[in-house]
Amino acid sequence: MTQEPIANWNNEDNAFVPKRPSWYRQAACIGVSGDVFFEEGVRRLVIEAKSYCYKCPVRVDCLEHAIAAEEIGIWGGMTTTERRREARRRVRARGSSKQAQR
Repeated sequence: MTQEPIANWNNEDNAFVPKRPSWYRQAACIGVSGDVFFEEGVRRLVIEAKSYCYKCPVRVDCLEHAIAAEEIGIWGGMTTTERRREARRRVRARGSSKQAQR
């Protein structure tokens, strides 16, 4: 899994050039409008986006990428807020396991 950003704005035309990880080609969301995944304030669109994620064979890779890269929008079946909460939970769990090992 790569942790480099998916988007690259650094080119001579200053145009958006996507950098996609290898797992992306297998994603269930290929060809779906990005609006579905980036309108987190619209409940209907969040539900629709998550419906793609739940049947996606690379959901875990997508989620791990989004947590590591601090992406915005629906990734791996979680909203930005849900992923931030999950990242905090993981940090707490790591801290607890380190204390238990002492």
